[in-house]
Amino acid sequence: MADERTMSTITWLNSAKRNRQEVSTVQDHIQIRQWHRFNPMLTSTPLRTVPVV
Repeated sequence: MADERTMSTITWLNSAKRNRQEVSTVQDHIQIRQWHRFNPMLTSTPLRTVPVV
């Protein structure tokens, strides 16, 4: 199920001036936009150091 951000992006991409796009085109635009907005530093877990005793 698409989340709210994806639906907002679809609404933004499928505006009145661009409403003749095919569904596959909108999907491609969404995937490209999500890829460029992805920040691996926010999703990766930090490395844990083991304390030396």
